[in-house]
Amino acid sequence: MLTQCNGEVTLVTSCFVLQHEDLSDNSDRLTLAQFTDACREGQLEDVEALLHRLDPSCDTVRRAFHGAISLRRLKIARLLLEAHVNVNSTIREAHGPSTALNKACRRLQPELAQALLENSADVNQANQGKSPLHVSLKLPHLKLHFKDDGQHRLIVDRGLSDRLVEEGILRLRSTKFRGRGHNGWSNEEDGLRYPGFPFDQEYDELHRVASESIDRHLEVARLLLSSRADVNAVDPDGETALISVMRQGQDRFQHASVVEFLLENRADVNQPNGKGKSPLHVWLEQELPYVQRVFKFGQDMLKVGQDLVESNKFRFQVAYPRYHSHDYDREADLHVHYFRFDQDLYDELHRIASDSSDRRLQVAKLLLSSRADVNAVAPDGETALTSVMRQGPARVGQARLFRFLQENGADLNFQVDQETPEKRPRLAEPSREGFGGTQ
Repeated sequence: MLTQCNGEVTLVTSCFVLQHEDLSDNSDRLTLAQFTDACREGQLEDVEALLHRLDPSCDTVRRAFHGAISLRRLKIARLLLEAHVNVNSTIREAHGPSTALNKACRRLQPELAQALLENSADVNQANQGKSPLHVSLKLPHLKLHFKDDGQHRLIVDRGLSDRLVEEGILRLRSTKFRGRGHNGWSNEEDGLRYPGFPFDQEYDELHRVASESIDRHLEVARLLLSSRADVNAVDPDGETALISVMRQGQDRFQHASVVEFLLENRADVNQPNGKGKSPLHVWLEQELPYVQRVFKFGQDMLKVGQDLVESNKFRFQVAYPRYHSHDYDREADLHVHYFRFDQDLYDELHRIASDSSDRRLQVAKLLLSSRADVNAVAPDGETALTSVMRQGPARVGQARLFRFLQENGADLNFQVDQETPEKRPRLAEPSREGFGGTQ
């Protein structure tokens, strides 16, 4: 399709754009159009026949190269690399400029990443401040949201949705965005848009693929590190790949295996981020599961923290609809949700909250076994221990985490700097009784 704007002509295809400077005459224009179509359709022989008539440094060949990466045309990409296309060139996409290597890492394409690295792709070249290693370790997440209109929505991250569409598990229409009125619902996080689609029986299959995709994340990251990627490179927020993984939250899959992988590859366990917080601080300052039985709305209710509601295992929302949408508990300093009390729901919450606190403890053990400083003080005056205790006694797993830090040398007599400008609630004593009587 040809479009004209201010006297400039552009030939637009689904993945490739031919700029007006390439169109010197009708013959050249036809050649470029044929080349673009051949790259898009994966017609290797036609691409090879037309390529010798083009300058590998021209804009059309560069865009065709990036289009081949997007469409997973490995043979086309290798052919263009052999023709000496600039492997480190960038192209502007919805999320900003991107190199081919960053794109292959974001889409979890180890074969393409290997081909690019073999042809001297810069393994540390950042796009939007994110190195290929940062991009490759954006872990999959699968959230179940309950909307006030009574509809359930599964929120799937962009990289995982590409993988699901590729395997034929997700319908392509489910990943398109047409606003909240359409069957999809999108959310904004870190500048990316996430596909949303109605909750149904596909959840188990999605959960399986998300778990299995961790192997692809690690495969790509392993390729990068074997090519001398800087494991301690920082993004614009001063975060290393290790802290970035910590920051992604409890709804991500298999934190522990990824953390262990980075530590085995000499990630600095004490290198702070731009705010002066170490990986241990970042991990332990995230909210522990919050569950409490209360009398509210004239009946027995379960008061549940926002983090547990958004857990990827929180499928029982379908069976136990929410009585009240949400509220803000000023005493606990968190958003909470209320459910009618039900013994089965109570037991399920106990299991899920315990699993979540076990994962928190497992990663903390990995960090301390790699000689993380348990008494490091953040600029806000907090240590890992005070950060945990400030969350309040209703947190599931808090007592176990307190005892673990104590056994590993945490200073129980540390006093938080009272001159720091932040207003903090008083430190809570660890609960002696956990959820359901044990913790």
